[in-house]
Amino acid sequence: MIIAFIDESGSPDPGEDAPFAITALLTRESGAIRSIHLLNNIRKSFNIDLNVELHTADIVHGKKAFSFIRDFRTRKAIVDEMFNALLDINPLGVSVVVRKRRAEGSKRYVRTEIKKTAFRYLIERAVIAFNKIRSGDEMFLAIIDETTYREDRLVMEAVEREITEGMYLSSWAVSKFAIPRPLFMSSKDSPMLQLADLASYIIYKQKSGKPVSSNIDFSSYYREIELKILDKCKDRRMEGCGLKEISI
Repeated sequence: MIIAFIDESGSPDPGEDAPFAITALLTRESGAIRSIHLLNNIRKSFNIDLNVELHTADIVHGKKAFSFIRDFRTRKAIVDEMFNALLDINPLGVSVVVRKRRAEGSKRYVRTEIKKTAFRYLIERAVIAFNKIRSGDEMFLAIIDETTYREDRLVMEAVEREITEGMYLSSWAVSKFAIPRPLFMSSKDSPMLQLADLASYIIYKQKSGKPVSSNIDFSSYYREIELKILDKCKDRRMEGCGLKEISI
């Protein structure tokens, strides 16, 4: 089975200049299992409780469970090790960046539409990537961080529809290999979702034009993560399907 672990960074709220980024990391079960060991080793190395989620923004800014780490160099070292874990697992990544330049309507409506649009493009690209790396009868499953979707049933339903009725997926022979309902789960319970959060945060920082945060320069990470993103699908309908930037 090939699993797409999906998480986001940035805010989909209207009126904010910063973009909204959402990323899928595709790997097999072996990669997901390895992520458990790698991230637990990081926790042990930095005396972090094994139950603590390695949430990138909290690490970078020294918030919540990481407020006791005052030295930014130590926090950067944690991010470095997480990034090394990402490179070690070597997933295939696809990402969508939404710029909210023309968004109009109520805050809730715009937020929902931005997320639905981002997911539509992301699922299309994730399935294309899956089709390129799958072997035999391997299945496709999307696992999505539920944190911001727990109370947004409209977005959850839109994601489910995209997998079963999407304009590309529904007409492809590969659709029979897609598990129709994505799995929504807490990123705290999934090391791969925590790495997807890291990847989204790196892309978000780079595309916001402010790659430096709390003395940590994310542009160097971004240069390497570009190599993990499928640049061209060689499909006329889906140019640039690895990293798609859109404006709403």
